[in-house]
Amino acid sequence: MALNASTLQKLINVLLRYCTEWGLSVNIDKTAVMVFNRAGRLLKESWQFNYGDTPVPSTKEYCYLGITYTLTGSFTLAQKQLKQKGMRAYFSLKRSIDFRAMKKPVIFKLFDALVLPVSTYGCQIWASESALFKELSTKPSPAGMRLTTLARDPTESLHLSFLKWTLGVGKRMSNAPIWGDCGRVPLLISVLKQIFGYVKRLSQLNKQNCQSLVTLAYREQRLLNLKWFRGISRIFQVATKKEFDDSVVIAPNAIRLVLNNHFTDVWESERKLNRKLNFYNIVKEEFGLEDYVSNLPKHKDLVSMARMRTSSHKLKIETGRYSVNRAKPIGRACPSCTDINTAELLSELPYFDPIIEDELHILRTCPAFHCLRSSLSEDLKSQLFSDVAAAFKHTAELGRFLRKVFNKRFPEKKSKERIK
Repeated sequence: MALNASTLQKLINVLLRYCTEWGLSVNIDKTAVMVFNRAGRLLKESWQFNYGDTPVPSTKEYCYLGITYTLTGSFTLAQKQLKQKGMRAYFSLKRSIDFRAMKKPVIFKLFDALVLPVSTYGCQIWASESALFKELSTKPSPAGMRLTTLARDPTESLHLSFLKWTLGVGKRMSNAPIWGDCGRVPLLISVLKQIFGYVKRLSQLNKQNCQSLVTLAYREQRLLNLKWFRGISRIFQVATKKEFDDSVVIAPNAIRLVLNNHFTDVWESERKLNRKLNFYNIVKEEFGLEDYVSNLPKHKDLVSMARMRTSSHKLKIETGRYSVNRAKPIGRACPSCTDINTAELLSELPYFDPIIEDELHILRTCPAFHCLRSSLSEDLKSQLFSDVAAAFKHTAELGRFLRKVFNKRFPEKKSKERIK
């Protein structure tokens, strides 16, 4: 590395003399020059370097020790590539194991052990450019964090996709119920311990006046207040209410715990403001792993429970949001309780109020599922009317009931036999 072209050429000449003296060779095909600039373009200065008589090519991006660097100095491409590697690791695991027969907490542990290290590789270097660090660096308080911004981060996008596949819900559904029911926080919060463990080691090396290259780079980051150091300092300030300094004790576990609490506070406030989660807010009491996720043995029962709780279904309350008549109540009327032709005529009246097919209607009063409802225990039937949140504690019984409800409401279409 050099600050100007002449210095870099001198360093290349030093490398050439060393390799010649010791009989070593350099693979030019794997060697390239990068001239960093804000525009991200290949400048004319990029093509003037030679290794002996051999020109050294220039490139826009280069992968070094698993991290891809670009001319702008941004790690956005590196994060996207790590996400792709994490996806391959997950699908490789999925091909080897039938997840449907496993308890979900075990699947989460497999993800943390085999996929998480791949997708967060080198996070100590690029975490300052992640959505989490940017949000906390630009907001006056942690309460300013937005879940939608965190979800767009490549690393967290992989995490949410994995959780949605595990629960069997739609990929376009709200993210708050997924984090909440699985009791999981964004991946970068879970790896804050290793990020600040790395920062702690750098701080100790600096106090020992070490002259290694990484320590010199750390001093440069601090002296010039560069992007990496700004991100680390802001997270440290949010977590400890102190300015970052080598004299301050760094406690990685404590920092992670504080950011955990900040995230759950933001999750709590945002999910209550989301109108699509009205039913979820009724049945969800607090952030944490739900009993149905960890204990329901049958995958289809678990999927039915998750879809009902998170409104990831095709009941009219959801599909009506996107129908032609979405501005009218008729678009969300229950087809079992409403004559559509009559309702369309009555819909022009000012006080027309059809029976809406929502989650509470399906659970309590819809006559189409009266036979299924009558087979429930008296305790569960009573709680469906008095305390819906408590009713969802009957995970096994309610899971079976919801599976039968969805099978009846949305029967699978039988494929036609091919006529020979």
